[in-house]
Amino acid sequence: MVFIRTTEACKDLVKKTICENIRLKDRLTYGQIGRVVVMILGTAGLLNELYVEIMTRFKHNIPWKKFIQQWSSAQEISQRNDSSAELNRVLSLYEALEYTYNVNWMKETDYLSPSCFVYLVERLLLLASCQKGLMFSTKSSFIEWLNYQDENSLANLSLTPVMDMTNVHKFIGRIIQELINNQNGIINWMRKSNLDVKSCLPLFVLRLVVSLCLLHLSTGKYLDSLSTLLGKSHITSQLPLEFCNVLTRRRKVTYLKVLAEALKVIDNPLVIVKLGNISSKIVCPDAVFVDLMVCRQKELILQMLFPDKVDSVDGESATVIVESSDPSRATVFLWICWTGT
Repeated sequence: MVFIRTTEACKDLVKKTICENIRLKDRLTYGQIGRVVVMILGTAGLLNELYVEIMTRFKHNIPWKKFIQQWSSAQEISQRNDSSAELNRVLSLYEALEYTYNVNWMKETDYLSPSCFVYLVERLLLLASCQKGLMFSTKSSFIEWLNYQDENSLANLSLTPVMDMTNVHKFIGRIIQELINNQNGIINWMRKSNLDVKSCLPLFVLRLVVSLCLLHLSTGKYLDSLSTLLGKSHITSQLPLEFCNVLTRRRKVTYLKVLAEALKVIDNPLVIVKLGNISSKIVCPDAVFVDLMVCRQKELILQMLFPDKVDSVDGESATVIVESSDPSRATVFLWICWTGT
């Protein structure tokens, strides 16, 4: 599934689906906006003409219209190294998510689904985690980010922060903790989104906890919050047992190694991405290292991430990978978001 999404046939299908969502006559719902945004963030090479059409249909929702305005310049930005423009796009996603989070979703006929919302939070976290030439992510989130990149954007990538991301980090930390501590609210949200609570709730809680772990890795400020959450049985009962054991086991090792081991247990390893020149050497056997200073070819990076599952990645000849029938696996998650399940 990862590799088929790089083909032109799949991109054409995405464009068609986006058009079907935005060409409805009625005012777009938050659910429709969210599904369109998820498809944008998971697809490379969308034409500016499509962005203009999307922007026109988003006119009644100013924060998301601003988001489209910032991201519609992707092709132009990808031709040059423009870190300020990249950061403006990060902030536009933050502002749109903050606005959407504060909406009374109970009164909306079609709000963002929990899976769609957490996908956007994960992307915001990834973009806001670029610190001192490094980016920390799970493998699934990194692949989604990579799928958005085209040849030009990777070649001219500039994610070295030039402004303070404290407010973004605080927002992510606050909403993660509020959501995890309000399981009744999550259950009602899932039911309103027509999701199966029994199968979706554990995955949703796991992804929120993982996001908080990554946030602590980037900021060093959320260890106490994590300890508090992992001390509550109604939360840990939703998480894989070995994952919890690794995180709560007291050992004299760095948090980086603890998190890498925990993510390896759930088969979604920690990815450490080198974005710039750094002097310190990181040793973490359970993490996957991607050096974008050495290689910025999308196909080669995918081959490195899936060494045993692809023979060649060459345009339309890409091998189709289906890792698991379990819909919780990262490689099929984007399709789940698009269908709202």
